[in-house]
Formats: sequence, C-alpha cells, structure tokens
Amino acid sequence: MCIRDSHGGLQSSLRRKSIFRAIFWLVLTWLGYYGSFYVTVSTVSPQAPFAWALFVGGVVSLGISVPSAPGNIGVWEAAFVGAMAILGVEYSGALAGAIVMHLVAYLVTGAAGIAGIIIFGESFHSIMMKVKKHKVSDEEILMGDQQ
Repeated sequence: MCIRDSHGGLQSSLRRKSIFRAIFWLVLTWLGYYGSFYVTVSTVSPQAPFAWALFVGGVVSLGISVPSAPGNIGVWEAAFVGAMAILGVEYSGALAGAIVMHLVAYLVTGAAGIAGIIIFGESFHSIMMKVKKHKVSDEEILMGDQQ
C-alpha cells in the first residue's frame, strides 16, 4: 500500500491561486504568532520594542525543538523565561507571561480545532475511525513505492 494524496499532491500547489492563498495564510499565521509574543512581552515589560518579541519567539521556537514532555510543557516556559532574562526582564514576570501565553495558545488552538470539527460535521469517533482505516505499518512506510 502506498500513501497517495487524493487531491493531486504537490501538483495542486503549482497553481498560482493556491500559491498566493498559501502565502497569505502563512503571513497571517506568522503575524499572529509574533503579535501574540509582542502582546505578552509588552505586558511583562511595557517599553519593549517589537524586536524583543521576534527574539523571544525565535528562542522559544528553537527551545521547543528539544524533545520534551507532550505539549512542550516546561521547555516552552523555560525558553521564554531564558530569552526574557537575556533581555533583562525579571524572572517572576517572565514566568507569569510564559504560563499565560502557553495556556492561551492551548485554548485558541483547542477552540479552533473544535470549531473545525463542528463546521466539517465530524466527531472525535469518526476521526479516530478514519485514522485507524488509514493507519500505515512501519513496513509499508519503509517499502514506499517498491510494493
């Protein structure tokens, strides 16, 4: 069995309209990502320039690449607090900001996921059934197109 995309795979990304749509959503996502860092950083340190948000966001992104607990709990906060410490921000305020921001991220993504499930008329059970139906064994992954 070979995994194939029923929508044309990467061919669909070659259409000009698809490329611009993808770029639009990527830019919007990054603006939201760094905007949320700016709100949090400026809450902890009111005179913080936007460059601090870029720095802290970059450090957190690098920090969570380290294998950690599910949801990056602990590592995310440590990276955030460490970046803020480099910028001279007090530990307790930075930790409070990190915890609140991480919690808000969970709430936003959770709400978006639940809204998507409702909009597309799915249920958790139907999603699990689809996952089980399309589950691929390690051997199938290793064999790829050779079968």
